Amino acid sequence: MRKEEILQRVEVQAFENLKKYSMCCQSTLFALQKTLQLQDDTVLKASYALSGGGGATGEGFCGALSAGMIAIGLTYGWGEAKLLETERAPAMKLAKVLIEKYKEEYGSPICKDIQKMLFGKVYDFWDPIQHQEMVEAGALDDKCVNVVGKGARWAAEIIIQNEKIKI
Repeated sequence: MRKEEILQRVEVQAFENLKKYSMCCQSTLFALQKTLQLQDDTVLKASYALSGGGGATGEGFCGALSAGMIAIGLTYGWGEAKLLETERAPAMKLAKVLIEKYKEEYGSPICKDIQKMLFGKVYDFWDPIQHQEMVEAGALDDKCVNVVGKGARWAAEIIIQNEKIKI
């Protein structure tokens, strides 16, 4: 499969996953795991709490960004054997590259800031009425689904460009 086909597949899969599963971090990570063969159900389960800016608060990183950094870490991070290394794992540099992409595209990597840019306001994910308003405002039509799709694509591109994943 060619690089562009992989990137297109991961972007579409993340987009469709969000429509189906509703959790930005898991939807993005699941697409990256399936497409890049990084399957790990434990990591997928652990990513659940990172959706919606962490705990569905909007306060932290966009869930799609968190998923991308997890995928980068799965590919380029260091495990227990290297925890005492003084040099940073390549995953740190690559995660920074992904964060910069979010800043360029959305002005911020933070969930609430991205919501403000996309919708003109911030929604409370815990409030069912506000959550429904967000959906009705296009979250699953062209707003959040596009953030998730682009985020998955950017993360896959960073991983592939650094040659750990062979295409």
